[in-house]
Amino acid sequence: MKARGIAIVALLLLTLAGCGEDDAQAVEVVAGGGPGTSGTATEARLDGRLIAMVNGGDDVLRVLTMIDQQLMLWTVKNGQLAHTEVKNVFEAKYISQASVGPDNNIYVSIWNGDGGIFRIDADGSSRRVLGGREATGEATDGSAANKARVPQAGSVGFGTNGQLLYTEDLEVNFPQLRTVVGGKLKTLAGSSKTSQYTSERGFPDGTRATAVQLDSPFNNAIAAGGDGNIFVATGSSAIVVRPDGTARKVIGVKDYRRIPEARKPFADRGQAADLRLYLYETRSPRGSSSIPRSTPSMVADQAGDLYLVNRASGLDDLPESFNWTGDVSDAQRTLLQASKRQRTEQTEVLRIKPNGSAATVAAHADAVAVDANWIYLARQFDDPAGTGERVIIVKTEKR
Repeated sequence: MKARGIAIVALLLLTLAGCGEDDAQAVEVVAGGGPGTSGTATEARLDGRLIAMVNGGDDVLRVLTMIDQQLMLWTVKNGQLAHTEVKNVFEAKYISQASVGPDNNIYVSIWNGDGGIFRIDADGSSRRVLGGREATGEATDGSAANKARVPQAGSVGFGTNGQLLYTEDLEVNFPQLRTVVGGKLKTLAGSSKTSQYTSERGFPDGTRATAVQLDSPFNNAIAAGGDGNIFVATGSSAIVVRPDGTARKVIGVKDYRRIPEARKPFADRGQAADLRLYLYETRSPRGSSSIPRSTPSMVADQAGDLYLVNRASGLDDLPESFNWTGDVSDAQRTLLQASKRQRTEQTEVLRIKPNGSAATVAAHADAVAVDANWIYLARQFDDPAGTGERVIIVKTEKR
């Protein structure tokens, strides 16, 4: 995936970008730009409703989509696209987050009240690895992980040493971040009781993470960076949990007047602590509530940089410098124009560096994934030929 290989330089005509090619964001098509259902990824269809996109340490890009009620696993490897049905033992519309584990399988968290954490293998088989109806024990700090029920898993991720991370409501009003150590559950962040320190209002830098109230059980997400820091987003704010157990607020303010404008990709926007957070979940262009939304998209790279898809804070459209530009085939141009035209909300991909500085690095995407050199962007849309929902994926170079 790191090499350009057969990926075609992307994207739009000047009539769509509205500006010169040098002024817009250069990207390359990765997958979903053609009529086939397998084979060369740039020329193949990637069908279904986007649920999640994740990238593993094996340089394989993995995408989950829903076709009717069937969950599909797509892989992009060495420029080739393949897919398989996921053998459902859970209701996929209740997936709250997806992540790649150290074994390079996808793990998903389920929030439907009988959820837990599931592993999806490359052949599409899936099994619950934490929680479930058969579990009878309480999911409390120090309890046996193999007996914990975990009915409301709000997110899932993995630390630098491969340990499982997840958030759960735990039948209180506030979520908690937990891991498994020696077969026992351990709380890493979040107070089970009302606290003077909250992720939304803020707290002194260096406060114990377990003393911070995580304010919302909705729109949770986890991302672990290569520096050992763990990011936890809950509702309209996010904190970082350091390896020593202390925490710092990363992002989330309500005063919109403090927000610097996004003018062009990768331009400095000041401190992330002054930005608004609204993790984005895609909606069907048709507005059907029966079609599942994608999961909130948040990931950290080995440098400790955090990337997330945020609902853009401004009332106006983002500048034309964020339009995707480059050379494409006629078929790809048709798809890209349609996918941009169908967007009903502005989204931005924020990058937050370890020193707290923020930049909007891309826009007009529904999910983000990263590797050492590239930022991958996925976009959900209806095929203009009327053949159903599909996804197109592009990438842009890190700066």
